[in-house]
Amino acid sequence: MAVNLPALIRVDAQGKTLAGFGGETRTAPIHAVEQRDGRLVMYGGQEGRGWTVVVTAATGRMTASVVDDGFSFVIFGTCAEHKP
Repeated sequence: MAVNLPALIRVDAQGKTLAGFGGETRTAPIHAVEQRDGRLVMYGGQEGRGWTVVVTAATGRMTASVVDDGFSFVIFGTCAEHKP
């Protein structure tokens, strides 16, 4: 199954949006943002899918999950510009 995610994603926690970076024009709304235990936690949903992103403030490490009817996947990455 092809996922078709942009290679880079810009996270705007204050503006509550995710956007493809470097030529990608797709965006997704962030429905909720929390800071807890040194982590930035974001939740959202779009086109029938739900997703969660967790970024560890000290390292910039990111883990995300996307869930749809009948499948889910997990994404690992690192934030290039994070503020510890």
